[in-house]
Amino acid sequence: MNSDTRFPRLFIMIVDYILPLPLTVLMYVLWLARTGEAWFSAYTLALGIAFGYILPGIGTNLLGLWEFNGPLRIGRYCVHHGFMYAPYFSLTLYACYGAGGDLGAAGVIAVIVVCALVQGFLSTLHDLQGLRSGFIRIYSRKSREGAGPEAIALDYGPVGFSLCAGAYAFSCIMARRFLAESQIGTLLLFLLLTAIGVSLMGATTIPYLIKERESIGSAWRKEAHDGR
Repeated sequence: MNSDTRFPRLFIMIVDYILPLPLTVLMYVLWLARTGEAWFSAYTLALGIAFGYILPGIGTNLLGLWEFNGPLRIGRYCVHHGFMYAPYFSLTLYACYGAGGDLGAAGVIAVIVVCALVQGFLSTLHDLQGLRSGFIRIYSRKSREGAGPEAIALDYGPVGFSLCAGAYAFSCIMARRFLAESQIGTLLLFLLLTAIGVSLMGATTIPYLIKERESIGSAWRKEAHDGR
């Protein structure tokens, strides 16, 4: 193994393969202990799980914009992909949310901004290590230009992940309020709020899709060309 990839590979194995499932359980327990609200505790994880399967699944297996080259894959992404998002987004929100009471407008904005900045940094760092290790492949304009892992990750990571994390934090804070005041079936509301949250998080990827519209399917076109 190349010494330059030893740490990135170890980092990815720990963060993406060892920690996600036990950390998911831990985050549910921590949220439940903090708030006493089972539905909201589940929501902080369900939103990340749903997003982590749907959007990367579209980006990898339908649009060909990214590829995850590690073990346990479904096509171009991981079997446990949703759990690579859920516990970390939930942990960031947990750390930024304080006691989790009624924050007021200024408090809500502060939590959203801090979550966006922290998760934007952490997720960009994750993808940088993934690119260095070869676990992640990004088929973008930067990669076609032959840019290095740093330039590729910084081209989309800080802005894209921060927007996504901000949408996640907003969705969770609003969901807690609606779940607490629910006058309809809680499961139905839970599913509706999850769908809304995934849609908001997904909407944050639109600027990237527009910017990289020429890259859509580029990996498949290259494979077809190389296979001739």
